[in-house]
Amino acid sequence: MNQSFATPPSNQRLILIFLGWGMDAAPFSSLSKPGYDIMLLSDYSGFRPDEDTDLLAASICNYQEIVVMAWSFGVRIAADFLAGWRRKLPITRAVAINGTTEHISDSCGIPLRIFQGTLENLSPQSVRKFNRRMFNTASEFQAFIESDGCRRPFESLRKELETFAEMNAIEADTSMWDMAIIGLNDAIIPASNQQLAWRSVSTRLLAGAPHFPDLQHIIDCEIIDKQLVARRFAGAATSYGQHASAQETVAAKLWNLAKPFIYARISNNTGDKKLAVLEVGCGCGTLTRHFSPLLANHRIELCDIAPAAPRHIHPGATFHCCDAETDMSSRGESTLDIVLSSSTLQWFNSPQTFLRNTLRTLRPGGIAAISLFGPETYREISSITGISLNYPDLSSLTSAINNCAEMLHCEETILTERFDNPRSLLRHMKLTGVNALTPHSPASALKLLRNYPLAPSGEAPLTYHPIYLIFSKPK
Repeated sequence: MNQSFATPPSNQRLILIFLGWGMDAAPFSSLSKPGYDIMLLSDYSGFRPDEDTDLLAASICNYQEIVVMAWSFGVRIAADFLAGWRRKLPITRAVAINGTTEHISDSCGIPLRIFQGTLENLSPQSVRKFNRRMFNTASEFQAFIESDGCRRPFESLRKELETFAEMNAIEADTSMWDMAIIGLNDAIIPASNQQLAWRSVSTRLLAGAPHFPDLQHIIDCEIIDKQLVARRFAGAATSYGQHASAQETVAAKLWNLAKPFIYARISNNTGDKKLAVLEVGCGCGTLTRHFSPLLANHRIELCDIAPAAPRHIHPGATFHCCDAETDMSSRGESTLDIVLSSSTLQWFNSPQTFLRNTLRTLRPGGIAAISLFGPETYREISSITGISLNYPDLSSLTSAINNCAEMLHCEETILTERFDNPRSLLRHMKLTGVNALTPHSPASALKLLRNYPLAPSGEAPLTYHPIYLIFSKPK
């Protein structure tokens, strides 16, 4: 299994990409994402599941965060890697693209007859024909060829295909995967088979997309630029509290919902032992101000990806600046009594994985109270720009922990703020630091201003979709 970096390694986060059959790193050498190294894996000839995945894990074990992406038959290889290492390495997100773990299957992969025919009649000419079928148009295929395409020796392609022929198809463990992306114009692995294979996993269907993916676009959409998020919120530290009215409303409601359960947890606390309380994404104290009077005598720990000003830290609490998503994955089991978070998890690569890690770190009887934003958030902006966070829906969040948690309360609502005009709306987003996905070029900003959907009153509405989750770890 070949390993290649798209750029020289220099970051603490890694995007690990399992490429498909017949590929090498050349067509993907320009991939980039701020704050992440990108490692490309290819040529699985003679793949040994245990030995090769162990070696791979050893080579990337020092990263603080790993996002796995797998394309085509690379999904089958990634399935073995995730089965052994998803819960041992700081893997926050796993995305399958135009592939399934049941790689050769009449119903959930590439049909057996087609695969056998490809292997039996393999030749340089048939490889070229296969590569052409990965694209919608001849011009796209020609661009692939001119960008060096794939320069692997023909015999290595045969050996790799024979390796895949010897592999057993495995059903996807849905807890290992966060998302499946399916090109509806895939001429290699039928989109209908992929949809059946991923029926219990969140999917994104790409109309008109061929088998060969636009990996840069997928990386941009699927992976959070956490450096940008930290900069935006740090820059808005002095103005957030004054302007983030929707977030204040959500924090107040979350605390009102959670307070009876947390009060009961405090009442059931025996002796003088102080409860371990963690707030994730404390920011300027929007939620902290609500819970600190009740929990002031306990051990309060605050964390945020952006540095907190001293005036925002509650007396007696400790604060550390960190990526809470990866920090939670490294915490010990049963070490926390209460976890609180408001309007933060939508900035994580996988809120579902974070919830599972939260449940793991809670002591029996411990409580988590969390609010975050769902798919309808900023729908006015995404309808114009096509840019949006991967906002999770309520179903995917509850299913991530339903088997292990006692769900105390869950609900979702729609909250709409109104501004005098689109320009004042964009200024509001800048002042609250939530503008990491709004357009920054003059042309894009002008398009947004001109096309923003206005209410009959002439005001500019902005939609929020808050989701509230309160759950406990069974005793």
